[in-house]
Amino acid sequence: MPVNEYGQMIGESMEGYTPGELPSIDFLEGRYARIEALSVEKHAEDLLAVYGPDTPQEMWTYLFQEPVADMGELVSLLHQMLARKDRFYYAIIDKATGKALGSFSLMRIDQNNRVIEVGAVTFSPKLRGTRIGTEA
Repeated sequence: MPVNEYGQMIGESMEGYTPGELPSIDFLEGRYARIEALSVEKHAEDLLAVYGPDTPQEMWTYLFQEPVADMGELVSLLHQMLARKDRFYYAIIDKATGKALGSFSLMRIDQNNRVIEVGAVTFSPKLRGTRIGTEA
């Protein structure tokens, strides 16, 4: 293994290295969950139960927004989320029911270092602690 001028092992040279690409996932199919690119038209109705006024207040402690009051506010929020060019949002679908039970974002993307953060993870109470959530 190569060493630097201080005698420290530094790993092999990465010949032909290229920066990473931006996500281009339409869907991923698992055993229990399906991940789909977030769509207002397709997912808003289900996501009202995830983002809506009846959700437990403690689930919003570490998230960037508060629960929405109604469908109109949710649709507006989803459009704002999808308008961001630095994040890629996905819905988490329960394959058994076909219902969206949560969402997340691929964000803080550093293509040069091939780094991506999974963030804005929003799980409904029905998704928490389940194999669907784990698989997603």
